Amino acid sequence: MINETKKFIIANELLPDKKLIVFAAVSGGIDSCVMLDILNHLKKDFNFQLEILHFNHNTRGKDNLEDEIFVEKLAQKYDVPFKLKRIENQAGKLSEAYLRDQRYKYFNNVLKDTKNAIVATAHNSDDNVETHLMRLFRGSYLKGLTGIRPKRGSFIRPLLSQNRKTIEAYMQANNIKFREDRTNFNNRYTRNFIRNELIPLINNNIKMNINDNILKSIGDLNQHYSLFTNILQQSIKESVKNTKHGVALNKNKYNQYDSTIKKGLIEYCISSVQPLNYGLSIKNFYLWDDFIKNSNPGKKRNILDTGYANSERKEILFGGFPIEKNESFLLKLNSEITVENKYKISFKQVEHKNINFDVNKNIEFIDGDKSGKKLIVRFWQKGDSFRPLGMKQKRKLSDFFIDLKLSTSLKKETPIICKNDEIIWIAGYRLDDQFKISSTTNKFYKIAMTEVNENA
Repeated sequence: MINETKKFIIANELLPDKKLIVFAAVSGGIDSCVMLDILNHLKKDFNFQLEILHFNHNTRGKDNLEDEIFVEKLAQKYDVPFKLKRIENQAGKLSEAYLRDQRYKYFNNVLKDTKNAIVATAHNSDDNVETHLMRLFRGSYLKGLTGIRPKRGSFIRPLLSQNRKTIEAYMQANNIKFREDRTNFNNRYTRNFIRNELIPLINNNIKMNINDNILKSIGDLNQHYSLFTNILQQSIKESVKNTKHGVALNKNKYNQYDSTIKKGLIEYCISSVQPLNYGLSIKNFYLWDDFIKNSNPGKKRNILDTGYANSERKEILFGGFPIEKNESFLLKLNSEITVENKYKISFKQVEHKNINFDVNKNIEFIDGDKSGKKLIVRFWQKGDSFRPLGMKQKRKLSDFFIDLKLSTSLKKETPIICKNDEIIWIAGYRLDDQFKISSTTNKFYKIAMTEVNENA
């Protein structure tokens, strides 16, 4: 079994060719204890450092504590570091889904704090069959029916090619000690019912090896899903681009795809903000599809409590909630300031003969008699209004931005130059009419803006 596991690790590229820390997630059950023993045998072959992670769910009181003590003794036996996470006693109160989420949250926190690390879990081929059936009964889509993957991000399943019989045989041959979880025999849990009742019933009465047959189907589904993901990846390249705050989905290109690819694109965009475990339901797909096709610019749709999708003229922007920019910056005459490490803005007095209104959009000349020597640089705020150059009436700045067809993020990142509460210049776009240079102007001031990145 050690050699078979080694071949499986190599075939599925579970361990990269560099020195790693492999955290073995050990519960104390037979599968994880066998996995630990095999990884201990293979650590020299693959040049990795082995450590143990144990998560104490604290739902079975004394049994959980004894599991914890048992696993800590295993760490001493194999002479490897031991990490423990224990949650508060919640006996009988927490769902399997919640406990799984908490367990993986702990694993991910460990990975975040450790360089060049992965977590190995002890899923086997029987687990894969049970997972497939559970998702089938729940109406999962293709991705869910492909079962458990040998590798997902920083998580590997080195025993996925082994079944329980081979694991039990290895345990007996090598005298591997383990602890039995009594809840594994409680058939009110869906997985236990499938494992203990349904699969044996089918095997005994229909005389077929359901596990082998389902594993063949899972393999075939994975091949077809790989074809789909290749097409989807190409569609993502064609229609989605990264932005500073998330991703942008091109509406026109989105509408050219069939519903299967559309659903994949939406899932990809949402996952950039809020990771999806199983994908969108059909109902939610139709809601998102309608939003992308029919929403007017400025319309928003929240993504849980994590972010939002904002409709622009040509794109849907998926990202985190926008940060309101309430900070202001003092800009004195004949000085230069850097704003949020993105813009350099200078303010200088110039001679009338040096004024050239056609230089570029990021340079503006103003009437110094009206502006004064101290300006404020800030960003858009609700209720802002100004009188655009050449106009007699004031306009709301929000309406002005809509006319320019600026994205929401660009609206919030455009510097606004002010005299106290009066807007002088929407940097790069428009001067307020009352601050224009006229025949009565005596002092001529120049404001120039450059992006820091452009001159880096």
